[in-house]
Amino acid sequence: PLGGKKGPDTGVTDALLADETITTIARSAGRTPAQVILRWALQRGVTPIPKAASPERLTENMAALDFELSDADMDALSGLDRNQWVVCDVDQMP
Repeated sequence: PLGGKKGPDTGVTDALLADETITTIARSAGRTPAQVILRWALQRGVTPIPKAASPERLTENMAALDFELSDADMDALSGLDRNQWVVCDVDQMP
């Protein structure tokens, strides 16, 4: 998961937001890395459920709806797949 409370047992990291491919696409699109990731999911037909801790972050997340990534950008982002999954067991959550 992106954002949230980080810790050794949470699986939460911001490393993806610093990925060179994502930051390069974000810069060229005039967007944030988070917006690029959300847009990539949307263009793949996946409905992301972003969390927003502030009105500013909510506005930033919603701005992922008003642009499109090129086919080349989509391919580059899809190429980042590491076949890793995070599965949360709700019975084990605090």
